[in-house]
Amino acid sequence: MGLTISEVAEKTGISPHTLRSYEKEGLVPTVNRDHNGIRIYEDYYLEWLSFMVCLLQRICR
Repeated sequence: MGLTISEVAEKTGISPHTLRSYEKEGLVPTVNRDHNGIRIYEDYYLEWLSFMVCLLQRICR
């Protein structure tokens, strides 16, 4: 079972708007959607987002 964008935002501290932007820019793999079109994030997305945030923090310092 996956997580909604709101649940991912809560767990990562990344806003839903930013998560959608990351997906649009190709910084995260395309997120699957359910039959209603709601994004469903699997666990590996949390790992990828954590890795990406770490990289961005090192680049931005």
